[in-house]
Amino acid sequence: MRVYGLNVVEQFLDDLLVAVGGLLVALGIAAAVFENAFDARGLGGGMLVAATAAAGVLLAAGGSGIRQNRVASELGYALLAVAATGWIVNGAVAPSVVALAAGVVLTLVLVTVVALRRRALRLRFKPRFFSLRQFSTLIEVVDAMIDGDGREALDPIEVAVRTDHLIVRVEAPVKKELKLVLVLVEWVLPLIILRPFPFSVLGSNERRRAIDKVINAKGPFRDVARSLKVLSCAGYYGSAEGLEGVGFVHFPLRERFKGLDTTPVPHPDPFPRNGHRPPERTHAVVIGSGAAGSVMALELTKAGLDVTVVEAGRRQNPQTFEHSEVEMFVRSYKGGGLQTTSDHHMLIVQGATVGGSTVINNAIWLEAALDRVLPEWERRGAHVPEGPLRDAYRELRGALHVEHLPQEIANRGAFVFDNGRRALGMKGGFLDHNRDRCIGCGWCNYGCRYDRKTSMLVTYLPWALARGAKLHDGCRDVRILSDHGVARGVRFVRDGREQVVEAERVVVCAGAIGSSEVLLHSGIDQRGRVGKGLHALAGAFVTAETEQEIEGFDGIGLCCIADDAEDYVIESYFAPPLVFSLRLGGWFLSHFNRMLRYRHFVDGGVMVATDPARGGVSLDRKGRTKIEMSFNDDELELLKRGIGTITRVYLAGGAVRVFPSSYGLLEFASEEDLRHLSRIKRPDDLSLGSAHPQGGNAMGEDPSVAVVGNDFRVHGFENLYVADASVFPSNIRANCQATVMAMSHYAANAHVST
Repeated sequence: MRVYGLNVVEQFLDDLLVAVGGLLVALGIAAAVFENAFDARGLGGGMLVAATAAAGVLLAAGGSGIRQNRVASELGYALLAVAATGWIVNGAVAPSVVALAAGVVLTLVLVTVVALRRRALRLRFKPRFFSLRQFSTLIEVVDAMIDGDGREALDPIEVAVRTDHLIVRVEAPVKKELKLVLVLVEWVLPLIILRPFPFSVLGSNERRRAIDKVINAKGPFRDVARSLKVLSCAGYYGSAEGLEGVGFVHFPLRERFKGLDTTPVPHPDPFPRNGHRPPERTHAVVIGSGAAGSVMALELTKAGLDVTVVEAGRRQNPQTFEHSEVEMFVRSYKGGGLQTTSDHHMLIVQGATVGGSTVINNAIWLEAALDRVLPEWERRGAHVPEGPLRDAYRELRGALHVEHLPQEIANRGAFVFDNGRRALGMKGGFLDHNRDRCIGCGWCNYGCRYDRKTSMLVTYLPWALARGAKLHDGCRDVRILSDHGVARGVRFVRDGREQVVEAERVVVCAGAIGSSEVLLHSGIDQRGRVGKGLHALAGAFVTAETEQEIEGFDGIGLCCIADDAEDYVIESYFAPPLVFSLRLGGWFLSHFNRMLRYRHFVDGGVMVATDPARGGVSLDRKGRTKIEMSFNDDELELLKRGIGTITRVYLAGGAVRVFPSSYGLLEFASEEDLRHLSRIKRPDDLSLGSAHPQGGNAMGEDPSVAVVGNDFRVHGFENLYVADASVFPSNIRANCQATVMAMSHYAANAHVST
């Protein structure tokens, strides 16, 4: 841990403040004695003399202990500014050359000490994103939020530095809002507790009291409180010291690592080749390289087409993937993991790398209940034949090595979940997954450095590239070029240079949000229908505590499902400490103490389908993406019933207490305690999120309602297709990747390639 001691500039500033303080006191005395020369007569002159002397006393006090006496320093600067202005005004009005000269000198002194102070702070902390004032505020926020009663593993300054260095690397619109949050905390928050001073100079008890007021308030104050939790936990629990403090054990130090062969597993192309003729031009451009895009690319190359894949994310070598939440959020997640709805009430998790979300998902293979889903789609005007989807599922299962998840690689919390499910007589059990010889490191959500997860990064995309497809990664400002219903190709900026790829057909496979973004940025809005009807399988995490140590981080996180015929989805899960801390209920010391029990926790989630009528993707006036999605009352009640059910599962499996990811502190230790679910009255009473967004470009035969037809072509276009989760007209109520791949497979072979 770095020690942030006083630097040379700060030591010089200490001495300078003491000297300036003495001179200001002397100036005040001189002005009082020679009041005629300074024209400091009357009440106004007396107040000016007093302000000058008081500024000197405060600055001298601040210089005697610049950190301990920061309030004195801040007040001293303020009074010095007042005194300098006062002497200049007094000298100009009197007129008095002596008073005017005194004002000018004081102004120069003020400018000098402020500049030195800024230089000293910048040398000490080197903030990269936040301003010096915001950074100082952040230090005090962390000091209040990470309250371990002296057991903290990191100094607040170090936490603030790490948070600052993380946020500067994230590409997300929310970054600017985090700056605004710290500005409000610094200047507005103290007024709530009637303290007319900046937050960063308040005492520890007053800072805690101010934040507590925000936590207990409603409305937008909750967004501020959640932001403060993110800023504090990101720097603390994303550090090696924070991980060690909660008992997290890195994979090479675990028992299961001993004797393991961690050599990356190769994934050869299982499909026969008919030879590849170098084409004269590009037949198809595929936008996106995730579950839909990579399958589309391979299927089109298998059909003999020349394919170019355009991807916003960068192609990464899996062997460079790090067992670090902080690093991999920046490298592989959209918005650095901070993509939210416009009201910030729901986190939307998606991949932003070559291979898309398949690189950072849980590799769970859950096929949609087609006997329920397809009739729903049919009623909405979308006709998708069941046979080709079944065939696609079958082919994909073989190619991606899908099998039943072996229990030996599951984390032990999964058995608490599954034992509880069995005790309650619920259907479910361990899931199927797409991994090959998995060794159970538990870092699935951050990319598999051992190539055991058969993501698109190591399977379908390289297979397509080996057959002649081309990949452009790191593409920005992707636009579809079109004229009068004919797509001509794609324009994008890569490595600072604009490029154009002309093609006979364009296939948009950028995901439920990304595809709408591409279409809208290209001026294709289908009379306002593009982006409308976004929905998701979304919900909340629910954590349980056991008497014995579970070490849920050791093994695969998402392993099991429980089904009681209700319209919600219940799955087991576990996460490394940073993500875990952000959704764990509690604040201050209660949150810190709960995190110390990290090794005793099991985890899971409840998800429900949101209403397409309440969701959408749009662009604001500056071209920035706005995501709208929310729970209605019925969905919230369904989610609460699901929380009750997973609580019963945990308690039946041996847990002693259960707590959902609620804003306020909720805890269930018995069936009777579930009455407290009534305290969840609004969606923002829970920390909500989704990794399964769907819709936005709904399929249907009626062009007045749907964006794409039953042949996946955008209505009104001859050769522009969309084939990903964005075409789902209603929710499939399952983890999406299997069905997204199957739909892309069907679209490629039945429509796009022909």
